[in-house]
Amino acid sequence: MLTFLEINGLSVDAPDPELAKWILSLSAGSTPGDLADLIRSRLRAVA
Repeated sequence: MLTFLEINGLSVDAPDPELAKWILSLSAGSTPGDLADLIRSRLRAVA
């Protein structure tokens, strides 16, 4: 995912432990939509 975003001029402004927590939250009941909301809120344009 991070590579895809970077190729498209974006990055996720979150440390690795937080990214891992987001992925693990899927197994704890979060929906893909919940994950998408988290990602969208932290997207930044790559300079």
